Amino acid sequence: MGQEAVRDLPGAGQAWVIFTACLIDQMRAGFEESRASYHLFSKREEVLGCATKHLCKSVQLSEIELLSSALAN
Repeated sequence: MGQEAVRDLPGAGQAWVIFTACLIDQMRAGFEESRASYHLFSKREEVLGCATKHLCKSVQLSEIELLSSALAN
């Protein structure tokens, strides 16, 4: 019954059209922004990934050297 009352209000149809248009516009703007910034994020993630791999390798080498020196003693 409440839905019928809202639907029968003057201008309700126009309000839904405006609401839908605003929603679609916001979604499109967000999509375009994410598509434009995807290239920047992918490069940053690539650099961070390489740095992480390098750090992991250096930490593993340090741990191996530490363990081998501990075993030698």
